[in-house]
Amino acid sequence: MPIRKIDATATGGGIPGAWALEGGLVDAHLHLALDFVGLRLNRTDLIARNLLAVEDAGILGARDIGAPPDAPDMLAMARARLQIASRLLGPAGRSYPEICEHVSEHQLVDRGAALARAGADWVKVIWDFPGADGDWLAARQNYSTATLRLLVEAVHDAGARVAVHTTGPAVAEAVRAGVDTIEHGVRLDRAALESMADQGIAWVPTLFAAHKHLDPLRSYGPDLAAVVDRTFDHYETLLEHASELGVAILAGSDETPAGELWREVQLLGHHGLGAEPAIACASTVPRQVFGLPIVPGDLVTYDSDPRADLGALARPAAVVRAGVRLV
Repeated sequence: MPIRKIDATATGGGIPGAWALEGGLVDAHLHLALDFVGLRLNRTDLIARNLLAVEDAGILGARDIGAPPDAPDMLAMARARLQIASRLLGPAGRSYPEICEHVSEHQLVDRGAALARAGADWVKVIWDFPGADGDWLAARQNYSTATLRLLVEAVHDAGARVAVHTTGPAVAEAVRAGVDTIEHGVRLDRAALESMADQGIAWVPTLFAAHKHLDPLRSYGPDLAAVVDRTFDHYETLLEHASELGVAILAGSDETPAGELWREVQLLGHHGLGAEPAIACASTVPRQVFGLPIVPGDLVTYDSDPRADLGALARPAAVVRAGVRLV
């Protein structure tokens, strides 16, 4: 059980709060070098600011899932609490401009393997991308399945893992290629989830990002509003199937401002998981998937039980890192 009741003697008498989460929260899909607030800082200062925001929120473990080419190398950051994907790899014209490193089909395997050999824990691939219509749900596949399978083999041989960004139907091909995590996965179905369960592939739904991209479509009329409603009904069905099949579901903030992982946890609870499983998606489950141990002395406390109100995760009473209180 991630959340437990405590008393003053359990925390040495000097730490406020009545409920504790040992090790704190874990953000499975974080971009420390990206600005989702409009701070307009240089990349180095932005990373430092976002790291502070993350720690202040009680997030003491994370996976940075990719930084732009102009960001400083983060591979030297402490691995006890943070895993690094280094860059986001995608083809020119078929990925996010100024954020992705542009890699062609024939370059993908060598570049991914090189990142892994350089120390990246993860290699992140933009597996599909919307066309000119901008339709997130109809994103088209960027690379061949055979090339992705070769990338997975090369990255695994180098001791790292592969994460793929996918919002279109090509998600089934990414699963078939044996990647390690599916990021977004809007177009998953039960068959793909069954294959993920068999292969040990984890899923990071990023519901906040899905709402951010899809909710504006409601303003274009009832037909598109109905598509959005069906999409989130589908998400709830997928979460139910994933839980039933034993697929690891991980909470990731993605386009949420740094430190606001609680919003994703709240959405996971709202879309059918329930409070306690949603909290596990942001604590014990990603620790197990990523192999992130709890650092001795890491603890986050809350005045009220987050299982009764997931919004309580936004208000830690205390954040303690390696026995030193930060908040």
